[in-house]
Amino acid sequence: MSKIDEIESSKLQSRISDLEHQLSSSGASVGSSTSMLVGILNEAKKQLTGLQMKEQSHNDEERRKADAQLVAVVHLVTQETALNQRERQQYGAFIQEEFFTKNDFNELENFYASAWDRLTAGGKAQMSHRVWEGVRRDEYQFSELPDEVKEKEAQSVRDMLSALKEMPPEMKRIPVTDRNDFTRAWDSGRKDEAYTVLDRSSFKENVAISTTPVLERNGEVHQTSSRRELADNEQVNEVEVPSPPRNSVRNGGKVFSTDLLAGLDNSASKPTDLPTPTGNVERGPQ
Repeated sequence: MSKIDEIESSKLQSRISDLEHQLSSSGASVGSSTSMLVGILNEAKKQLTGLQMKEQSHNDEERRKADAQLVAVVHLVTQETALNQRERQQYGAFIQEEFFTKNDFNELENFYASAWDRLTAGGKAQMSHRVWEGVRRDEYQFSELPDEVKEKEAQSVRDMLSALKEMPPEMKRIPVTDRNDFTRAWDSGRKDEAYTVLDRSSFKENVAISTTPVLERNGEVHQTSSRRELADNEQVNEVEVPSPPRNSVRNGGKVFSTDLLAGLDNSASKPTDLPTPTGNVERGPQ
């Protein structure tokens, strides 16, 4: 219920209480249709009922959105078969957030160091979007990110700017001078300089706007390049993903249920974009 509705509801409840007291004191019948006080009382009760119905409708809609978001999160997590159970739970907690803040830096650094290379292209796109969304919301500058995150995200930008890849339309809005400044610095190994270039507003406003993976010119999904790519692909085939235990990982006001992981498979409906989360959530210990 909004603050205005809460105030109005409180006023109506006080008014109803006062009217009922006046009717009781005067000896008038609450069921009497001729009493002016009764008419005012009934109108106040009608208004209060309307507010209560509005609140119930709002709560139902919020629950529906939360359920839809959780289903989408669970589906996306099931795609990351190369991650172990704890990594999948961590990834699921990450993508329940709309954007990252400095409070996420320690967990992000650990995740990027240990699990990033085993994410699918879609998983990397989900993470990159939230990293850059934090930049867009002025939570931090790109150059302030942990080293592991900066390096992998900068390499992703370099891949997208490569002539061998289909560049996302929004990235074509980045001025050529900015693109060239970044690629020259990055390709020459001057990482700190490259990170400073990525702090420019042209990158901030146009990188990782979408959670859709980059497509190669031949139409196949482009997995972010890595020297470990072959080894990782072999590892995916060897990893036996454990069946999730019947428990839940609580994240602030949301619950990420591992039961749902077991209940959904790749044949289920495949939402690719998450409903906008209502706010940040805290994650459990690593």
